[in-house]
Amino acid sequence: MDRLNQITKEIERLQREAEYLKTNTDPICDNFKPEFLGEYKIESAQRKSWSLSVATDSIWNKASDFYELTEWANGEGWDIAIEKHTRNSQISLHFTDLEAILKLLMTAGAITDDKLLNKRDDN
Repeated sequence: MDRLNQITKEIERLQREAEYLKTNTDPICDNFKPEFLGEYKIESAQRKSWSLSVATDSIWNKASDFYELTEWANGEGWDIAIEKHTRNSQISLHFTDLEAILKLLMTAGAITDDKLLNKRDDN
């Protein structure tokens, strides 16, 4: 009779576990632990993102070209994706990298107050 009690308890335990697995949406993925990572922590964050889609063809762009800027979750930098008809590229920039690049562009004359203010000679 003792063996029958053990089997009955095991069946009840398995039934409870089966009910638990039925109610969870993805128990395999929820419980998966990659061995090679050791200890880890997963964080979820919403990130701000802006995109620009080119609407019409021009000399330099095609209507399918796409640019996207995504702010890092910690707010310290950006991921930039460029999808053009000729190439795709991605770059990640810390705010210090961006400031250095902006300084170089300003020094080279590629960015000026007139260009930033959209001043044109034909005005």
